[in-house]
Amino acid sequence: MDNFLDKIFFRSRNLDYISQNLIDLTNQTPANKIFEALNTYSHNSEVRYVGGCVRKIIKKQIVDDIDLATNLKPSEICDALKKKK
Repeated sequence: MDNFLDKIFFRSRNLDYISQNLIDLTNQTPANKIFEALNTYSHNSEVRYVGGCVRKIIKKQIVDDIDLATNLKPSEICDALKKKK
């Protein structure tokens, strides 16, 4: 039983670490401006971290690039970014 509980609590600490590092990445880089512009473009618009930056956070490596994915069309992305300058 102790081994099982250790796995659960270790996993929880990892999820907290990952969540906090994604928050830090957003707050400490210009990504926050992109997130704000795209997430506020419409009621359904979304943007997410993907790829190498997520993998590097999980592996506790330095993030040196940021990849994002969104459900917006390229023209909508341009419009959203222009509106937020």
